[in-house]
Amino acid sequence: MTQSNLKAWQIRADDYPVHGSAQERLRFALNYAILAPSTHNTQPWRFHLEDGSVELFAERRRALPVIDPDDRELVMACGAALCNLLIALHHYGWGTLVEQFPEGPESDLLARVSLAVPAHASCQEHRLFDCIPRRHACYLPFDEDPVGGEVLRDLARAASQEGARLVVVDDLARVDLIELVEQADRELEADPAYRKEFADWMRANSSRQGTGVPGYSRGLGNLFSWLAPAVERRFDLGKGHAEQDRELAWCSALVCVLASDEDTPLHWLMAGRALQNVLLTGVSYDLQASTLNPPLHRSELRTQLTQLLGLAGHPQAIVRMGRPPATVRRPPTPRLAASDVME
Repeated sequence: MTQSNLKAWQIRADDYPVHGSAQERLRFALNYAILAPSTHNTQPWRFHLEDGSVELFAERRRALPVIDPDDRELVMACGAALCNLLIALHHYGWGTLVEQFPEGPESDLLARVSLAVPAHASCQEHRLFDCIPRRHACYLPFDEDPVGGEVLRDLARAASQEGARLVVVDDLARVDLIELVEQADRELEADPAYRKEFADWMRANSSRQGTGVPGYSRGLGNLFSWLAPAVERRFDLGKGHAEQDRELAWCSALVCVLASDEDTPLHWLMAGRALQNVLLTGVSYDLQASTLNPPLHRSELRTQLTQLLGLAGHPQAIVRMGRPPATVRRPPTPRLAASDVME
């Protein structure tokens, strides 16, 4: 029997209320919005339904003040949810009018989506819609078969469609990037405040909570998943985390960096939309992904990453992609129900 906190992933496209009201259709589409990724699976979003529109708010109560003091990754997570919402609405034949930060960059209101006249979705949008329930963070080693040129072009296009850039890290630069990841892991784990925040979002495999990261996501058995939060709080595990991330970075067909022109809340929201567009495009080619973002949680290392890759803009996410072993399947991370994040 499926745990209640995993039921959100079993959404059935055929359950869409074709003859329902605009409110009912928007409410159904939010079931896809909530499947977006977020750091530590905090799901920092909240939705408010009006007649023919839905408002997306930042849920600051699920912020991560230690590793994300500016709420950059929080806003990106909301951008990913916005991406899912728009894809779902377009799939079901709706045109949309999107206002980003309609009340200014300091507001918790990040976006307002209004239904417009019916419109035909593109083949790409239909394809990405089918990928939404199939996407989840994968922390397994991937095969290292090269990603073809056509796939790389589609991934880059997915980022540029949302106003961001995807930069592929070549093997030589990957060596230096991995050193930055390892250094960041060690520095972060040396900070007790970081360890506490991380541990606060770790979950036992049997947990019924709708947020946080269960141990099975990282390959932990049931017993160790219970012990892991206490161990994380008490001990500096930087060396171990660094070794794990090194292996994951090398056992990847592709490592890339998502970058934006500016480093403002609007560009974070756009970067979140772009990241999700890239991840879903990857899934359409049977590529799964996870992030290697520790260097982005240390300002000086983020600057070094920018210099290492010669980026004209600002790095917003470090992504590894590839095909996981067909013999290993892990459940997705839990989700709050759409009704839990809806006003």
